[in-house]
Amino acid sequence: KVYDLADKSDPRLIMGYSINGFYSESRMVEPFIYLVVVEPAMIYDGDVILPRIYDCDGVNEITASEIYYFESSEGYHSFTTVFALNVQDENAEPNYETFLTASSDALFMSSDNIYIAQTIWERVEDVAWNELTVLPSQQMTAVHKIHVDGLNIEYMAKGVVPGYVLNQFSMDEFEGFFRIATTSVKEFSDESG
Repeated sequence: KVYDLADKSDPRLIMGYSINGFYSESRMVEPFIYLVVVEPAMIYDGDVILPRIYDCDGVNEITASEIYYFESSEGYHSFTTVFALNVQDENAEPNYETFLTASSDALFMSSDNIYIAQTIWERVEDVAWNELTVLPSQQMTAVHKIHVDGLNIEYMAKGVVPGYVLNQFSMDEFEGFFRIATTSVKEFSDESG
């Protein structure tokens, strides 16, 4: 919901939207707010439940043909919707793009790019060492770069790096380059009991 606070004793609601899913992150650049919402991809009674956006005029279901798909290896998917809104112009139509990816773990935004980091699990061979065994998985992080310019949203690229990101402060953009710091942990199980 966006309120006009010109008269602080009487706030006026000027626009309101609702999106299916879970709030992930949001950022604001000048009058534009960029909201990232994640909804698990599910099938109910044989139908895929697609994301919906609600406003004062009703509901808009995002069609399957509007959703971009990026292959992931962890076996589950989520709908990630990037929603752009000009909070200073109540006549400007918001814009959005939806992507079928893994779930969002962390987000970094520069002045014109959004980077969404998503932890994925890669299968590796069992490695035995004395009585300890390395568990057959390791963390990888997929990073999706999305360019934003006002209400325009454009998917640019995807990359994968080893490890996982701790939070948004593990990422930044410098002179046109994206930089990321990840952590890798080897997990061991004691099979001796």
